Amino acid sequence: MSRVQRSETPSLDLTGPRQRLHPSGDDGHHPSAARGLLLRSAIAFGYCLIWGGMMSIGAETAEVAKANKAAAEFIRFHEAEIRPLEIEVARRWWEAATTGKDEAFAAKQRAEEQLEKRLADRTTFSRLRAIRAEGPTDPLLRRQIDLLYLQYLGRQIDPELIEAMLARSNAVEKAFTNYRPKLNGKELTDNQVREILRESRDSAEREAVWKAGKAVARVLLADFKELVKLRNRAAAQLGFKNYHVMQLALAEQDQDEVLRLFDRLDELTR
Repeated sequence: MSRVQRSETPSLDLTGPRQRLHPSGDDGHHPSAARGLLLRSAIAFGYCLIWGGMMSIGAETAEVAKANKAAAEFIRFHEAEIRPLEIEVARRWWEAATTGKDEAFAAKQRAEEQLEKRLADRTTFSRLRAIRAEGPTDPLLRRQIDLLYLQYLGRQIDPELIEAMLARSNAVEKAFTNYRPKLNGKELTDNQVREILRESRDSAEREAVWKAGKAVARVLLADFKELVKLRNRAAAQLGFKNYHVMQLALAEQDQDEVLRLFDRLDELTR
């Protein structure tokens, strides 16, 4: 039998740097280890994206909730502070319109001045404008804020001009309310005028009554012309061409569109 020769075990040099064997080559990176590292990095990056997205959504949700809350708070403020004044104006208007008394019109004007003063408050309007700019997402809140904005916007003019317009407007209303047409030197009530126009078979009488009713224009002319000037000044302060354009805009209408509509109606009904 031949002698089996033992192979000698290579001696290890423990004094030099320790080396590891890498079957894949000499680059020092095992393929599976590289893939694992890449996977862990991708997962970590994904977590960062998800977390960042959640934080962004959370911040956005908080901003939306804040905007809706601010809108709801302003609406409650308006209902508590402004609505009672509007009710008081309506009551005073009814009393003035049904009695025609000087004291009733004076009370009406005082109530209107209180309401207009509150609506003209610049601090309140700035708050409302900021709320509207934030853009509440709730459709009902958004619609209410838009309407309130238009209501307050029309009052953002000089306080003295508001008072002058109210005084002139009340003068016109009082003159119109107390005007009575005359027929053969006799004053007629509104009901008597309507009765004659509806039932009389005398064309001359109906014509005379109709013209007597329209004669109120001569009584109102001076005050009304001054009121028009004041209102146009107010519109100019807000950047509108005139009071008519402003009122249409505050009612969410466009003058050109309205005129086209009536022109078309005129064409269709000729």
